[in-house]
Amino acid sequence: MSALSSTTLRTIPGEITKLAKEVCGDFQSLGYFEKYGGMCVFTSHLLQKIFCHRGFDARVEICYMCISAFDKELVVGYSPVKQGGYLDIHAVCIVNDSAVIDFAVGSAREFIGPDFGPSFLLPYHVNPPMIARFNGEKYSVLWAIDSHHRNKICQSELAAEIEKNRLHADDIFTEYLAFKQT
Repeated sequence: MSALSSTTLRTIPGEITKLAKEVCGDFQSLGYFEKYGGMCVFTSHLLQKIFCHRGFDARVEICYMCISAFDKELVVGYSPVKQGGYLDIHAVCIVNDSAVIDFAVGSAREFIGPDFGPSFLLPYHVNPPMIARFNGEKYSVLWAIDSHHRNKICQSELAAEIEKNRLHADDIFTEYLAFKQT
């Protein structure tokens, strides 16, 4: 059974949905959700590489995620200040300007519990700030872009974080392709 949460898969082209479900199963088999579930920039770059390899147009988008549950709210990726030595950013993979894929919601799972995620495939809203939304029975999630917030983040640190994760994704992509060959 796939661990892919979605609102309406019918609004996302079938070939994207099919590949997202396949990759979700692969991530489960490889232990990537446990290993990389809190590494959104890295995971989004890995997803970008996988989808581009299969002929899709994919890109990484820096955003933030707001989760509402149990009369509480958690915002991931919105503070311009480093948190524990890390930039507080969130990232997703956008495929063909029609789907948002988020396979790195580890910190949110700590907030909500095991019912949350570990992955989302959602229709892409082309008019930011909101780029995706999930409304479930126990929680709702909003993914959004805030260029004013993004401009508060040190751009050289952001660029370095993106590049470091892109390079790591290159290495793990080779491992992923080897897995697919078996």
